[in-house]
Amino acid sequence: MARAGTAVTARGSGGDDAPLVSATAYRLARAYSPALFATARTELDGVAAKLAAASNGTVTESVTTTVDGTRIRAYRFTAHPEGHPATDDRVGFVLEGKREYQLLCSAPAGSGDPDGACALLFSTFRARVE
Repeated sequence: MARAGTAVTARGSGGDDAPLVSATAYRLARAYSPALFATARTELDGVAAKLAAASNGTVTESVTTTVDGTRIRAYRFTAHPEGHPATDDRVGFVLEGKREYQLLCSAPAGSGDPDGACALLFSTFRARVE
């Protein structure tokens, strides 16, 4: 496990090709409330599409789900970074007050969630209240 700034990252054994999970916190310019979900959803759908495109991929799943009792948007895409093996990625955006938490799971393409780390991240993540 490694901490850097507002990010926490864990990688399975096996080096750079091992599954990875991370949670990164960002400060929002304006406070989010659940009443803004529909607007945020549209914006997050665009952000996810740009993330996927930046890694030569396309979003294959967009869902509304619950993390830490809060409705969030989560996305799946296969990334094809130049010079690196393809990965199956899942990213979720948790909005809480003036914080955005980005949850990320990445595993070798076609491997699913080999050690259950992605499912564990999305089922146990708790936003830090400030």
